[in-house]
Amino acid sequence: LFRSDANYPRIAAEYYIKAKKYADALIYLDKELVIHEGDEDILMRKVDVYLNMNDVEKAADIIKQLIAKEPKNGKYYRLLGDLYDNNKMPAKAAEVYEHAQKIIPGDPTIQLGIAENYLKAGDTAAYVALVKKVIVNKDIEVEIQLGMLNEYLQTLPNDSANDRSGSTSTDR
Repeated sequence: LFRSDANYPRIAAEYYIKAKKYADALIYLDKELVIHEGDEDILMRKVDVYLNMNDVEKAADIIKQLIAKEPKNGKYYRLLGDLYDNNKMPAKAAEVYEHAQKIIPGDPTIQLGIAENYLKAGDTAAYVALVKKVIVNKDIEVEIQLGMLNEYLQTLPNDSANDRSGSTSTDR
């Protein structure tokens, strides 16, 4: 494989990521972005690299670039909110969701992110109320609704509707 090969930056970046040489990987990811400007997959690889480097703010900056490019795409706000939530920054996550609600009100992806934010904060009642609202949203494809319902049922295993261990029937 030669440096003049169009795939070289991608392959080199993956090599450096596997070798945990993240600064070098970023150089090649940036070279790949010159070839494929704004490519979501490449940008998300950069997010992962920054997170491996424990640089949450630079990872967030990359997702903010995606938001700036597509401000009506709830998926990116959800990614940013999740990034902050998963890195113990619930206030920043809440800010992201609040801002997203103003930009794309009623977006089910955003609502689900807010619901998960409630759950992580320990507000199970608010989580349940919002998830139920999202699951029955008629604007969502059935497959997505079923996936959310399944996720909801798995998230609350002690919910009385989900708890089968308290059954009084005998096995034999």
